[in-house]
Amino acid sequence: MRLDGTDAQNIGDWIQLIAIEELLHDFDIEYTRIPRNMISACGSEKDTILINGWNSFDELETYDGIQMPYKWGRAIYWGFNLEGNYIPENEIDLFKKNQPIGCRDEGTYRRLKEMGVDCYITGCPSALLKTRVSTNSQNTVFIIDIPKSAIQIIPNSIKKQAVFLSNSYPITRKEGPIVMTAEESDEAYLLAQKQLDELKEKAKLVITGRLHIASPCLGLGIPVIVLKESFDERFAWIDRYLPLYDKKLWDTIDWTPRYVPFEREKAILRDNLKSIIDGCSTEAELREIGCIYKHRHYEDYYENLKLGIEQLPKREISFCICGIAIDTITFVEAVSLIRPQWKLNAVYDIEESDVVFEGMKVRSIRKNNDNKTVCFITTQKSREVAIEHCRNEKIPYVIVDYTMHNWIKSLELIAI
Repeated sequence: MRLDGTDAQNIGDWIQLIAIEELLHDFDIEYTRIPRNMISACGSEKDTILINGWNSFDELETYDGIQMPYKWGRAIYWGFNLEGNYIPENEIDLFKKNQPIGCRDEGTYRRLKEMGVDCYITGCPSALLKTRVSTNSQNTVFIIDIPKSAIQIIPNSIKKQAVFLSNSYPITRKEGPIVMTAEESDEAYLLAQKQLDELKEKAKLVITGRLHIASPCLGLGIPVIVLKESFDERFAWIDRYLPLYDKKLWDTIDWTPRYVPFEREKAILRDNLKSIIDGCSTEAELREIGCIYKHRHYEDYYENLKLGIEQLPKREISFCICGIAIDTITFVEAVSLIRPQWKLNAVYDIEESDVVFEGMKVRSIRKNNDNKTVCFITTQKSREVAIEHCRNEKIPYVIVDYTMHNWIKSLELIAI
């Protein structure tokens, strides 16, 4: 989390939490909320913890890294998303202890499967929210966090009556912990609940680029249009049921979609979670769950980034990265698929740190004097310092420019 007064957190995590709590209530199971940053410090051998949502082993600029259930007798992973290819060996053993792991998307499934962990795809728990009751008050169009470039393509008949909302919770403080305080978390939870209630009671159509709006709409039975300039692997499960319109498909959008029947799948998934909690799931049940979502190739989700990388040399090259952030993980994974002959041999940031990324310790960019290795500058924070250093040392570099997951369509190799 950035402490510069301009940070915003996605309330999608709390939407997913609300869905899990609804399920536990239906199962008549008592529970206690544990803050994500306290998982490692809490628990005992007699306790069980249910873990889902976004996680990463890479200690990034704005987040304090993953918390593992070291003290818990049992950990249930269901709707679990893991970013990044780096998984410490001792943590792999902990995953294996608690397998099978219920992965939210195909990327997480692929990463854990390659490590020998038994896993399957559950999708997001927010898709399991109870279907709403149809009423006459459901006549509002909501537009939630779509690209600015997409607003102009929405028909005026829809746009003029639409209500614009956002999934962002602003963090205006400039000091204190780098994770959300209990008060901020409670406010985000209430905002998420309010937004879900508003959609449930009033929406006749939702247009969004947010996974954690599309997913609850699928569960609630709300017609939804999902559009972005490009999609990433977080969506590599929901596209089995909802069309994903990236920029090249915008002219094919169906502006009057019907809600997608999902009751049979919801029942299967809900029963699976209950049997997992009760410790009585079967291999046949897990195979059936896997068939609900698992069907796409990971590399389909980085079209814009793929176009950029494909303009760079096909020959074998050595490269380094400068700047560690969430999308750095995405970039390195995309390179490994599109240019597997390239070799990552160093990781830099402005200052040296104890952070380990892709198995390498982060060093200061000022110590890089290798002008035979291409430097990919992957964060805004490190950009000016890195460019100046590369120019002074005659190091070839590429600026990876993006806004969240919407990558530019070309990357230019600047050879000094």
